[in-house]
Amino acid sequence: MKVHCSRCVAPLLVGLLGCGNALANKVTELSVHKPEPLAVKVASSNGDKYTHVVETGELKFRLKADCRVDKKPGFQEHALNELGIMTPGLKHTLLQPTWPYFGDNPPSLDYYVETKVDEIIRMSTQFMPQHVPKYLADPVKACNDALDGKLDAAKNLWNMHHKLEEGLNEAMNKDAAAHNHPPPSPWQFLAEGFDTSVPNGGEVKVTLRCNPATKLGFTGFHDQSETYDLKIKCLPSPEAQAKLDKSRPKKAVPSLPTIQAVQLKLDPTNHYGQCPVNIKVDASITLNYPAEIEYQYIGDKGHKSPVFTLKKKNQGGTWNLAPWSRKIAIPNTIGQLGTGNNEKVFKHQGWMKVRILSPKPQDFPARTFVVRCFRQPAKGPAGIVAPTPGPKPALPKLGSPPSPLPTRPVKPPVRRPAPLSAPATRAPAPALPAVPPGENGNDAENRK
Repeated sequence: MKVHCSRCVAPLLVGLLGCGNALANKVTELSVHKPEPLAVKVASSNGDKYTHVVETGELKFRLKADCRVDKKPGFQEHALNELGIMTPGLKHTLLQPTWPYFGDNPPSLDYYVETKVDEIIRMSTQFMPQHVPKYLADPVKACNDALDGKLDAAKNLWNMHHKLEEGLNEAMNKDAAAHNHPPPSPWQFLAEGFDTSVPNGGEVKVTLRCNPATKLGFTGFHDQSETYDLKIKCLPSPEAQAKLDKSRPKKAVPSLPTIQAVQLKLDPTNHYGQCPVNIKVDASITLNYPAEIEYQYIGDKGHKSPVFTLKKKNQGGTWNLAPWSRKIAIPNTIGQLGTGNNEKVFKHQGWMKVRILSPKPQDFPARTFVVRCFRQPAKGPAGIVAPTPGPKPALPKLGSPPSPLPTRPVKPPVRRPAPLSAPATRAPAPALPAVPPGENGNDAENRK
C-alpha cells in the first residue's frame, strides 16, 4: 500500500516541479544607461570653508527592463512586476514616468511596472548627507578639496615671486623691501567662487523583480548599478568677501572734485534792435557731494555780480544758481561833439562766466553774446542837436540848363517902437451956431 502510494506520489511531485519551472517569470532584460551629470550647488556659511549643499538638480537616465513567462496555453504575463530605484545620498521624486509606488524608504522607492519598459527616467533630487556612502563623493568635501588645491598653488606662486624680488634686491644692492602683496588666503577664492567636478561621484541602483504568473511559478530577480558624474558649483561667499575687504590695506582713492560741472546760458545771445537791453544769465551746478559754494558772475569790461552762496549739506546733485541780468546800453556822448563816431549802429561783443570763490577758486568757460543797437543823434551843449550830413546833390545831366541858385528868404527889417510919452491935451472944439428950423428945411430941399 505504502509502496503503491509512494509510486503514485513521486511522479506527481515531479510533475508539479516541472510545471513550476515552466511557469517561471524570468528577467530577460535590465539595462541602466549612464545618467547625465548631476548639478550640485554648495555654499559657505562662515566664509572660511564650504559647509553645506543648498541645491541638487535633476537626475536623468534611460532604463530598459523586461520580464517573460514561458508561453503555455492559458497562462499570460504578470502585470504587477516590481521595480526598485535607489539613489544613495539623495532623496528623489519620480517625475517621468508616473508609476505607482508601494514603498517609501528613502533613498529607495519601489514601483509597480508592467513590462516591457523602455523609458527616460527623470527624478528631482534632494541631498541627504547622512545617507552618503563612503565610496561616493561628498559635494561639500569636493569643494573644500578643490579650495585647498587652489590655495596651495597660489602660495607656491607667491613664494616664487617673493624669492625673485629678494634676489633682484640683492643684485642691485638694495635693502630688501617688505613684500607688497600679502600671502594668499582662502577668502579670495571663497569670495569669487569656482566650479569643480567629480567623475563617478554618484550612483543609481535599479532592482527588477518579476513576479510569477501563478502561485506555482517562480520569481525572477535582477539588479544593476550605474554611476554618474557630479558637476559642482562652489558658490561665492559674501562672508568671505567681507573678511577679505577688512584684511586688505586701504589704498588711497583719488577724491572726486566738489564740483563736477557748471552749465551757463545767456538770453539773448544775439540782439539787434533798441537799447538798452538786459542779458539774462541762468546757470546750474552739479556737485559730487554736499558742499557750500560761494560764486559770482563775471563779464567783460569789468562787470561783476554780487557774491552768492549755495548751501547743500544733505546731498550732491544738480542745482540751479541764482539768476542774474546784465544791462547793455549805448554809452552817453552828451557834450562830446566832433568825436568822429558817425556810425548809426552801436555794437557790443561781450561775455559772461561763473567764477567759484570757495571752497576752491575756479573759473568755468565763458559764453559770448553780441548786441547791436540803433544810435540816436548826439546832443551838444544847451541841447543843440549836432547836424547830420544830408544826401549829396545829384549831378546835372548833360545839355540841361543850369539850375537856379537857391536864394535865401529876405527877412524884413525889424522896426523898433518909439518910446512912449505923456499924451498932449487938446483944446475943446468951438460950438456951432444954431440954425433956425426954416433954414434946415430949405437946405434939405436944396440938397435934393
